[in-house]
Amino acid sequence: MFFRNKLGIFAVLYKDIQLLRPLAEEDFEMMYGYLDVKGRTVADIGAYLGETTVLIARMGARHIHACEPVYYRLLKHNLLLNNVTNATAHPYGVSIEGDVYGVNLDGTASGVRIGDIKIRTKPIDDAIVDVVKMDCEGCE
Repeated sequence: MFFRNKLGIFAVLYKDIQLLRPLAEEDFEMMYGYLDVKGRTVADIGAYLGETTVLIARMGARHIHACEPVYYRLLKHNLLLNNVTNATAHPYGVSIEGDVYGVNLDGTASGVRIGDIKIRTKPIDDAIVDVVKMDCEGCE
């Protein structure tokens, strides 16, 4: 299933169509367009489907480290769909210490609860960046 908005084209499996809801309802340019990212290295923590990574790339960031432990494969695919070449997708989250957490996804943008889905995190100290965009379901 493909969805196009003013940021670009985003794909999900048909069974996951509900993941597209935030892309249809939220104004990412209003939320993040004020960030001064031109020529800078950015960490996109909670990159989700890549919508903010695409926006930040188009705003002139030198490089983006897009961290997304749950929807990593969709993120990588969507960066390719949108010809984003100045980003690296990482299949982990970010925390104070590297660890593995069990989470339960209660739905899009609803927050993360303890559960059976395992996500890996890396320490925030490993992230050497100029700007951080963080939207990680209440874990900020």
